[in-house]
Amino acid sequence: MVVELEFVDDARCELVDLLERAYLRVAGTGVPEWISIEAPSGWGKSRLVHELYRRLAATHQDDGAFWPPSLAGAMAADAEGGDPGVDAVRKRTFPEQLSPATGATPAWLWWGIGCDHRYGTPLQALANDIGQIERLTGVLEQRWRQQASVLDKTRVAFTRRQGELVDTAVGESVSAAAGVLGAAVPGLGFVVLAAKWGIRKLKEPSADRVEVGLSDKLDLVDEVAPGIARFAREVVPVVIFVEDLHRADDSLVELLSRLMNTTQARVLLVTTAWPGQLDGPGCAAHELPRRVPQVERWASHGHGGRVVSPLATESAAMLVEQLLPGASHDVQAGLVERYPNPLALQLACRSQALRQALAGRGDAVSVVGRLPREVRQLYEMLWDDLPAPMRTLCMVSVPVSYTHLTLPTSDL
Repeated sequence: MVVELEFVDDARCELVDLLERAYLRVAGTGVPEWISIEAPSGWGKSRLVHELYRRLAATHQDDGAFWPPSLAGAMAADAEGGDPGVDAVRKRTFPEQLSPATGATPAWLWWGIGCDHRYGTPLQALANDIGQIERLTGVLEQRWRQQASVLDKTRVAFTRRQGELVDTAVGESVSAAAGVLGAAVPGLGFVVLAAKWGIRKLKEPSADRVEVGLSDKLDLVDEVAPGIARFAREVVPVVIFVEDLHRADDSLVELLSRLMNTTQARVLLVTTAWPGQLDGPGCAAHELPRRVPQVERWASHGHGGRVVSPLATESAAMLVEQLLPGASHDVQAGLVERYPNPLALQLACRSQALRQALAGRGDAVSVVGRLPREVRQLYEMLWDDLPAPMRTLCMVSVPVSYTHLTLPTSDL
């Protein structure tokens, strides 16, 4: 049976409660908020945000759900132990597939942005992930039309000039197609403009990442910032989840700064980062806390904000019981003591040597004592555990970008 690991830590459930309250404040007051979660790799930063998404999908949707119940979606069970792959949910920022109920529209917009490096250079996260919004314009237009009867349509003012339509709120001349879209959905005309920079990858459909020049990146920020702010003010609240903010480039940092300093925009920004990375000049985002003084920082090391603690012993034991049902008390206690990091604990539980020992082919307690401690070393161990053909397949596989998201045409 395919199961998803339980979210077992009571202290972390309390943090999810705080995230949900932040969303409700933002939706009610229109004042943007930023929560920065800073902890080592594998601590469970992203999982907190995944649980926020789950809460919103379960309790903050209209009749006829648009968003799926989990960012993870269906996860393949491990053939040997029945647990989902550890990496099934890691680094996932946006639902891979959407199957909304007939006629359903989003009561809030979720925008997931993943930052990453290639050859030591930050990738253009903003350009790569804006395709999520572009592919939702049809249902967002429906949402706006549903609200149009109760909103003051005079706030959407357009004038015709030389065959073009001008969105006076954004202040940028756009094509007639963009104008029509903007008229239907305030602030979203920028997604049509984004296409001219290759965001839709029409010229290079096989590319998994978009490369955008410096001037185009600045132009993109100029379009997206006021567009998102206006959309969040007039249509639905926006939740922006940025994974690994310490790897962001200048354009994304500029966008987030502008949004967080907007006086009226129902935007909740939740970011994850490694501890200490936002406090020095080593990354583009190090100035963001200074530019956004109202940031609330949750960190594993003190920053004057909320301190996030390691996984509780009882919760770690529950996790081992779920991953390795039937393991002896000594094995369970050894794993819990050795791995306070949730990711490291999950990786250790997937060790082929440990599972063989638990099946009666060795001393499981002794195996636990020999397992690597660090996340990187555990990944190397699991790589070595894979059969040679599987390793070859993994090396030649090409990741699928979330910008290939599609919706059933009948729902658009």
